[in-house]
Amino acid sequence: MGLKLDDIKGERSSESAIAGITGLDRRTVKKYLDEAELEFTDGKSGGKDYLLVDAIRALIHASKGQNSADRRNDAQARKLELEAGIIEKNYIKVSEIAAPVRAYLGAVNREVQDSELEDDRKERLVEKLKDCYGEQEQLTGREIENV
Repeated sequence: MGLKLDDIKGERSSESAIAGITGLDRRTVKKYLDEAELEFTDGKSGGKDYLLVDAIRALIHASKGQNSADRRNDAQARKLELEAGIIEKNYIKVSEIAAPVRAYLGAVNREVQDSELEDDRKERLVEKLKDCYGEQEQLTGREIENV
């Protein structure tokens, strides 16, 4: 039927053994188990032995992104990626294009108003322009946007 947690209750394993069971490298296992602050005993080879059930639970918990250090690292990596994008000219500041976009939306609005379209068609177009303007205003509050 497969292995159940009850089958391994009370079993102790070293970081190396847990790494072998899970397929993770030993340093990753050590990092997650240390962060989980699990109780351990001194192992035969001088390392730490953990209750296998607790260790597996801690590794599952860490793999679900519950680890604050991982979230912090992910946020830092995202920030660096955005900063590199600005330097490489893949991103621009919304504030740099806000005025030209407003001017363009205003010009299109004037053209629609001056056109010979039916009034209900004009209204629909003006509403769409207002939506675009509103979205652009929301973006202006953000630091950068993907071009």
